[in-house]
Amino acid sequence: LPYDIGYGQKLFLCCRGHGLFLMVQLGMNSDIWLPLQENLQKITTVCIYDRAGLAMSNAPLSSTIKQSKIILRIE
Repeated sequence: LPYDIGYGQKLFLCCRGHGLFLMVQLGMNSDIWLPLQENLQKITTVCIYDRAGLAMSNAPLSSTIKQSKIILRIE
């Protein structure tokens, strides 16, 4: 499920079982780990996620948008 990580940004994270966090190569998404996650979740927690801008996670905000949102929150 996409989780709100602040400033309207959402990051896809999926945890199953208890114990591991799998990271994929730069530019790839979490789909590559799904078959392994299905098997490992029986013995441990397995978390996969999509980096910002990939697959089910939002693109990162530009620094101008981030700064504008911070200013709006302060005011």
